[in-house]
Amino acid sequence: MLAARTQFPSIPMPPRLLTILLPLLCSQVQGMDAAVLQIGTFLETHCYECHDDAIQKGGLDLSSLEMDWDDPAALESWIAIHDRVKAGEMPPAKKPRPEETATASFLAAVRLPIIEAERYQAERFGRSTLRRLNREEYQNTVADLLYLPRLNVSSILPADGKAFGFAKSAEPLDFSHVHIGAYVDAADAALRAAIAPSFERPVSETFRVTCREMKLLDVQLRQQKGTALYQGKLDPTFTVRDGNFGKRLRGWIHDPPPHFDAAVTFIERPEKVNGLMAWYDGWYRLRVRAFGVEWDHGQLKPGQQVEAITLYGEDRTLGTVNIPPNEPTTREIRVWLNAGEKISYSVSSAKHFNLNGVRPVNGNKLTEFAGNGVGLEWFEIEGPGYDQWPPASHVSLFGDLKMVRRPAGTGRDGESVARARAQARQRSAPAITRELLERSYNTPHPEDVEYILDFRTYPQVRSLPITVRDYVITPSDPEATARQLLEAFSHRACRRPSNGANLDLAMAAFRQQLDRGGDFVDAVLDGYRAILCSPDFLILREEVGDLDAHALASRLSYFLINSTPDKALRRAADEGSLLRPGILRAHTERLLDHPNASRFHEHFLDYWLNLRDIRLTEPDADLYPEFSQLVLESMLAETRAYFAEMLRRDLPARYIVDSDFLMLNRTLARLYDLPEVQDYEIRPVPLPENSRRGGFITQASVMKVTANGTNTSPVVRGAWILEHILGTPPPPPPPAVPAIEPDVSGATTIKEQLEKHREIESCASCHRLIDPPGFAFENFDVMGMWRDRYRAIDKGEPVPGTRDGKPYQFQLAQAIEASATLRSGESFDDIDGFRAYLLTQETRLARNFLHQLTIYATGAEVSFADEEILETILARLEPKGFPVRSMIHELVQSPLFRRK
Repeated sequence: MLAARTQFPSIPMPPRLLTILLPLLCSQVQGMDAAVLQIGTFLETHCYECHDDAIQKGGLDLSSLEMDWDDPAALESWIAIHDRVKAGEMPPAKKPRPEETATASFLAAVRLPIIEAERYQAERFGRSTLRRLNREEYQNTVADLLYLPRLNVSSILPADGKAFGFAKSAEPLDFSHVHIGAYVDAADAALRAAIAPSFERPVSETFRVTCREMKLLDVQLRQQKGTALYQGKLDPTFTVRDGNFGKRLRGWIHDPPPHFDAAVTFIERPEKVNGLMAWYDGWYRLRVRAFGVEWDHGQLKPGQQVEAITLYGEDRTLGTVNIPPNEPTTREIRVWLNAGEKISYSVSSAKHFNLNGVRPVNGNKLTEFAGNGVGLEWFEIEGPGYDQWPPASHVSLFGDLKMVRRPAGTGRDGESVARARAQARQRSAPAITRELLERSYNTPHPEDVEYILDFRTYPQVRSLPITVRDYVITPSDPEATARQLLEAFSHRACRRPSNGANLDLAMAAFRQQLDRGGDFVDAVLDGYRAILCSPDFLILREEVGDLDAHALASRLSYFLINSTPDKALRRAADEGSLLRPGILRAHTERLLDHPNASRFHEHFLDYWLNLRDIRLTEPDADLYPEFSQLVLESMLAETRAYFAEMLRRDLPARYIVDSDFLMLNRTLARLYDLPEVQDYEIRPVPLPENSRRGGFITQASVMKVTANGTNTSPVVRGAWILEHILGTPPPPPPPAVPAIEPDVSGATTIKEQLEKHREIESCASCHRLIDPPGFAFENFDVMGMWRDRYRAIDKGEPVPGTRDGKPYQFQLAQAIEASATLRSGESFDDIDGFRAYLLTQETRLARNFLHQLTIYATGAEVSFADEEILETILARLEPKGFPVRSMIHELVQSPLFRRK
């Protein structure tokens, strides 16, 4: 075996007698006496007092721990011992400190056999373990294979676990019968979305919903959360009669000429637009016509700022458009929508939640309210649009095979295609009758009852087309054609030339469907499903040793675009040229600038910075009325754009904690109290001198994921900084120790609570490590705003201002205390002082970032044996300040990336 195996056999280490027995044992093993004696002497002198079989502090009994480097549990224990001693955490500060030379000798003696054992394991089994695709990788891969830009099947699959901080390792990516069933369902959903929905190209239509046809505005207008306009002014003839819920009377809206042509809304909450829905998969243009306004206690005034309207699909944000003040303006976004996806909108720039708290005076809420909003005229959808027909997704499955129209009435389900088309879309007329009004509205009615609007009949209802496939594909040689299609698809899907086993399974599924009476299309889809559920598709296969070209292509693509290799990368793998360093570097550079590199930015940051948890809590509305959906979405956009800018400009690692710019929009500039930004598009903005902002660490997204909905905790933020930025995660808290609950009454500060908490002996040592970095961020509240005092409910100094016409509920309590002393002895007064300390730790910042990239890219934890390679990379990058794009290039060229 290796040197470690001969020099360090498995040796029990009984307490107290270790120093006597070691020389006798060492005399029988040439070359090991000095190293083992150093380990034993150090443990006897500094460790057994607390960690023998009698005391076992922290559950560690060194007397029973063996030097068995083949035992994973023992190896893990020795690694932990090494790391705690190296970090200065052991022996504890209150115990006599060992001399530096003794510590260095001990660490070297422990480190050598660990490295040799890890290298031996890596040579036999590889650094990383065979793993399956995670949910995001599966969805991205299928979407790219089938040319479906917004495929959504990840929700069908079970949630993934994580190891070493990411969902990229084999340990949490297990298999079960639940996964197998889910993969079948996901493959079916994707393949059905990919085939052409009809023989003919669906006709592109334009469908508009005016403010007079929106049920949402009916509700808002009747509840006096908005009002009607005509030609930019208040509609003089518009009248509202309140309903009576107890009497089941809905109230009414009376709109005689001139009829209103816009409706003012102040609601920030997302609401669906009746009738706005995609009726096929495809590209659509969504338009809105609106203008910004100001409202002042019953008076409409010219708008003073650019407003924002955000459009939403099903569980996703489609885009935000800028709405200028006063002049009606049409804005448009182009998006891919899935069939049946309904569209919602929000006046995301509004500061108001729902106006429910506003009490009407003389029957009018709006006289008691002031704020900004928009005048909405209409929404519009145009589509679907296709670059070709059949669409690219269909061609990816059937190539240039011709579709043949199925005769009407010959569908396998007996449904007449002609009748299906006739029933595909129905629209209800805006019929209003006196009978309906008399049943539903208050009486007496105005004389001109015809101008009372009943919004229940106004929305134009559009139903999805009945999904009866009206075409067939009938090749002259179905068997040979299917084999050709499936083999080509298998090569793309399985990331290497097709093997016989995959093709045999796919062809068997094809024949079984034909035997059941299915046609060629259904049979080939069954073959594709077999491939998408095969091990060669679901598992990233790598052999021990140097990666072959196809495995290297897969590792690179799942690193930088989180999906399967694209056409250019597959070609380089097929040719074998990807194994040449220059070609590999060129493809790395290309993928860093790839349109799908945003997937890497999003997925890597979601795990490295914990951004995936940003929606787990929502700031308390009474304590933080400034929070909104637009603030949340801007937080995420800022961090992702900042990371992309770091990579684009190859910025040094110190930009993780400090920078002279941020990626901001109007919302974030206001949140950070920085100079005004005109609109809601994220862009680079220089920071003023002496700004407290900079880097990731003070961005609103980070402040939010390290806080709960009511207050902040130095413990949480300190642990986050240690683990995610400095790379030295603290140990988990001991069991049965209660957590610190925030005091929203303002009676005590968090510093006072933590000082009391540190009186618990089992907590003190860790909190001396964790708390000081956390206190540096106490001036940032739960959503990243700067504060000099805590906010509290019903205790403190009242704050001027209103929300929905009511005074703020929160008050200002005690002053913030952000000073602290690190365990290493450095003191600071606030975030500026702590940032100055972090900038002295530039190598440490770079090392942690490189560790994070290595784990994400290779799916394996960084071991002792890996660190020598990483330190070499850091040494090469140090003269330029550890630039991050260069760091990725160095990693990709290293043996850690190019070997299993």
